[in-house]
Amino acid sequence: YIAVEFASIWRGMGATVDLFYRKDLPL
Repeated sequence: YIAVEFASIWRGMGATVDLFYRKDLPL
C-alpha cells in the first residue's frame, strides 16, 4: 500500500515539518 509507505516517510521528515508549521500556525 503506497499510503502506508508514504506515511512512513512523512513520519521521518514530517516531525520536523510539523514543528515548523506549528510555530507559524496557532494549532
